[in-house]
Amino acid sequence: IDRRFEVEPSDWNDADWLIRVGIAFPQSGFVRHPRFLAFARERGIVELWETRGAPDICSKDSGDWVCE
Repeated sequence: IDRRFEVEPSDWNDADWLIRVGIAFPQSGFVRHPRFLAFARERGIVELWETRGAPDICSKDSGDWVCE
């Protein structure tokens, strides 16, 4: 089990769950939305990726994050 992304449910609010569901179900298209990365930055999710690693659908390209 990959424990890098383990958090207590009480640590997440509705916006955080939306991001998490979008990552868990990339076929939803949510992560490809033009505002997804800005939203993830605002919520501190991108900072978490910097320290714990990003999900498989997101990577750095030329120093900036890209999610597909």
